Amino acid sequence: MNLETSATRSHRAAVAVTAIALFAVGMRGGGFDIPERHIVGIIAWLVVLLSLPFVPRPRRPVAIVALALAGLALLSGLSSLWSESAERSVLEMTRVLGYLGLFLAAALTAQRMSSRRPVVTGLTLGFVGLLLMAVLSRLEPGLFPAQELQQVRPEIRPRLTYPLNYWNGVGALAALAVPFLLYQATRADLGPRIRALGAAAMPLTGLVLYLTFSRGGLVAAVLAAGVFLLASPTRWGALRPLAIGLVGAAPLVLLVKSYRALNDGLLDTDEARSQGHKVLALLVVVSLAAWAISPLLERIDVRSRLPRVSRVHARVAGIAAIVVVGSLALAVVSFGDVSNRWESFRGAADKPGSAQIEGRYFSASGNGRYEYWSASIDAWKTKPIAGRGAGTWDYWWLRHATVEAFVRDSHSQWFDMIAELGVLGVALVLAVLGSILWFAIAARRRVGGDEAALAACLLAAIVAFLLSTSIDWVWEIPAIAGTFFVIAGLAVAGGHQTVRRSPVTRRWTARLGAGAAIALFAWVAICAQALPLLSTWQLRASQDAARHEDWQSAIQHADSARSLQPWAAGPQIQLALSQRAANDNKGALANAQSAVRNEPTNWRAWLVLANIENDLGLRAEYGRHLRVARSLNPRSRYWQSIGFVLPADQLPH
Repeated sequence: MNLETSATRSHRAAVAVTAIALFAVGMRGGGFDIPERHIVGIIAWLVVLLSLPFVPRPRRPVAIVALALAGLALLSGLSSLWSESAERSVLEMTRVLGYLGLFLAAALTAQRMSSRRPVVTGLTLGFVGLLLMAVLSRLEPGLFPAQELQQVRPEIRPRLTYPLNYWNGVGALAALAVPFLLYQATRADLGPRIRALGAAAMPLTGLVLYLTFSRGGLVAAVLAAGVFLLASPTRWGALRPLAIGLVGAAPLVLLVKSYRALNDGLLDTDEARSQGHKVLALLVVVSLAAWAISPLLERIDVRSRLPRVSRVHARVAGIAAIVVVGSLALAVVSFGDVSNRWESFRGAADKPGSAQIEGRYFSASGNGRYEYWSASIDAWKTKPIAGRGAGTWDYWWLRHATVEAFVRDSHSQWFDMIAELGVLGVALVLAVLGSILWFAIAARRRVGGDEAALAACLLAAIVAFLLSTSIDWVWEIPAIAGTFFVIAGLAVAGGHQTVRRSPVTRRWTARLGAGAAIALFAWVAICAQALPLLSTWQLRASQDAARHEDWQSAIQHADSARSLQPWAAGPQIQLALSQRAANDNKGALANAQSAVRNEPTNWRAWLVLANIENDLGLRAEYGRHLRVARSLNPRSRYWQSIGFVLPADQLPH
C-alpha cells in the first residue's frame, strides 16, 4: 500500500512538474531569450544528475541518440575556432547541450518510473494551457497588455503571436498538441468524462491554427493527425475527437472571420473587444458541448459498422488516404500553373494587410525562403566540410542579402546547418533526427494496447516537428524544440526489451562506469550553460545602468561580462559604448578594436569603432572603417539616415 501510494505521488508530481515547466517556458516567449533557455538547460541536467542513482545506465537507443546530440554540440563548440563569431558558436553549443539534457532527463525519468503516461499527461496540460493563453490574448487583450511585438510591428497584428512572439511557432505548438489531445481522448485507463477533455480542447486548437494563419502549422497538424490515425490501435476511436474538433472549430472560425476588427488584430478598439467577448462565449459553449457529447458518441461502435479488413489492408488504405488528402490539399494550395506557383515561391514576401493575410493559405509565396535557402547554399560552397561557424548565418546574409529582410536564420534547420556546419553538421543533425524517428517507429512496433496508442502519439508529434523544423526556425524556440526532445526521450526510452544481463561484476562495473561518465558530462554541461548565463546577466545589468546614465556601473557590469567570456564581442562592444559615454575614448577604442578582432564580419563592431575614431579626430580611420561596416551590411536603413548609401547597382543581387 505504501509503495502504491508513493508511486501515485511520484506520478502526480511528474504530471505537475511537466505541465508547469512547459507552461512557464512558453509564457516566457517560448524560452527564446538567452537566460531562459540556459536556465532550462541547467535544470534539465540537474534532473539527469538526480536520476542517475536510480537509472545510472540509459538504454542503448537512448545512448545512441545522446551520442549523436553530443557530437553536434561538440562540433558547434569546435566551430568557434574558425567561426565568424566565437560568441555565437558557443551559444549554439549550449543550445544543443540544453536539448541533450532535456532528452536524457525525459528518457531517464521514463526508465525510472517505468511509465511514460505522467509526463505525457503533463505535456498535454501544458499544451492546452498555452493554447488557451494564445486565444485569450486575442479575445481578451486587456488581460495581456505586454504584447510588444504587436506594437512594434503593427503589420503582423492579424496573426496570433502570443505567447511565443512568432505566429508560425504558435502554429507548430498547436500541431504538436494535436496527437496528445487525440491520445487523451482515447485513453483506455481513464473514465469517459476525463477522456472527453481531449475532445473538448480540439476546437480551441483549430481556432489557434486559424488565427496564426500558419500554413506550416496547419500542414503539420494534419500530418500529425494522419500519423496518429495510421499508427494507433485506437484509430477508430480517434476519429470521434477529430470530427468534434473540425465541427466545433468551424463556427468559431466563421465568426472570427466575419468580425473584421477582431480578425485584423485591431485589439485596442471597443468594437474588437466586444467581438472578442462574443467569440469567447461561443468557444466556451462549443467546448462544453464537445465535452458533453464525446461520451455519448463513444457508444457508437464505428468499427463494427464497417466491413472487416486485414491489418495490412487497413494500413495500406490509411497511407493511401493520407496521400490523397495531402495531394488534394496541395492541389488547393497550388491551384494554377506550376511554373507560376514556383515563381510565386521565389518571389518576395506577401505584403501585410488583411486581404493578404486571409489569402495566405492559398498563397505559394515562400516569404523569402527561396532567397534565404539560396544564400545558405552559397555560404556552404565557400566552406563545404565544416561550414562558416555555428550561429553565424545572418552575418553571411547581411553581406549578400538579395532582398531587404532582417532575419537571423534561413528558416530551415537543414539550410542553417549546411551553411554553418557544412556537410558534417547536416550529417549529425540527420543522425540525431533520423535515429529518433527510427527508434520511435521501432518502439511503436514493440508494444501493444494503450502503450501502442501512447507510442503512436509520440511518433506523430515527432513527425510534426520534423516537418516544422524543415521549413521554419522552431529549432531555436525551446518551448517547441525542447518539448520535442522531451517527447523524443520518452519515445526512444519506451518500448524496448531489457538487454540480456551480463555477469554481476561486469554489469555493476558497466552501470557505475556509465553513471560516472554521464555525471561528469552533466557537470561540464551545467558549467558551460552557466558561463553565458552569468555573462548575459551582467551585460543586461550594464545596459540597464546605461539607460539610467549610470556610466560607472555600466562599465563595471560590462567588464564583468567580458571577463566571463573574453572571446565574446558583445560584452566588448557594450563596454566600449559605456566608456565612450563616460568620455573614456581611449579605453573605448581598445575594446572596440578587440571586438573587431573577435568578430571581423560584425558590422556593428566596425560601426562602433568608426564612431569612437571620429570622436578622437581620426578622420582617415573613421572613413575607412565606416566603409567596412557598410560593406558588411549594405542594405541597412541606417546608412540612409546618415546619407551614406551604396548605389543600387552596387547592392547584392
